[in-house]
Amino acid sequence: MTKPVRFLTPSPVAPIEPVACTEQQIRTAHMLIAAWLTYPEERFDPALAAYDEVRDALPAGIRVHLDAFVDWAVTRPRREVCEHYVEVFDQRRRTALYLSYYVAGDTRLRGSAILGFKDFLGALGYENDTDELDDYLPVILELSATSGDPLVVQLLAAHRDGLEVMRSALHAAHSPYAHLLDGLVCTLPEVSDEVVERFQRLITQGPPTEMVGVNFAWSTS
Repeated sequence: MTKPVRFLTPSPVAPIEPVACTEQQIRTAHMLIAAWLTYPEERFDPALAAYDEVRDALPAGIRVHLDAFVDWAVTRPRREVCEHYVEVFDQRRRTALYLSYYVAGDTRLRGSAILGFKDFLGALGYENDTDELDDYLPVILELSATSGDPLVVQLLAAHRDGLEVMRSALHAAHSPYAHLLDGLVCTLPEVSDEVVERFQRLITQGPPTEMVGVNFAWSTS
């Protein structure tokens, strides 16, 4: 079997084991992380407020990571949070929020991979209603939260190497956003190389036409 091509390799960072979660707990965590991984504008403060309402329903193993991020976010001026966001996500190669980058790099294969993500969303009955590319991590996280489809969680898990690159780089930068990546990987199952290869094939060749769902409009409002 051909091993998946990987353009970036995770740096050493303390491993995180999966935390037992219900489907609703995964959806809640993914919705919060999606909001906090976007530029800190309209959705940021409402997500901070919503966290107080749902925090106790989340497993302690996830709560500890989200707590750490929230503790930082609520005690910093919003301008400081925005400047830090730009510094870590817009100016660093190893913290790109686009999943296909960690598989295809900046090669011409990445265009096909992004189209694969678009087809994946469409096959589940959703479309990306933002200015971001279809492989943007917050888009996929909101797809997971909105649809509740376990296939999306498997897709995220199949991109674990890229997420670990991002997580390692954020920890190396001493960024509070590392806590969000820690919380995210807690929700993901371990997957085999066969599953990773299957999802890479899904992204590059398109999903089965029988995959159906409802209309998906991901927005920043």
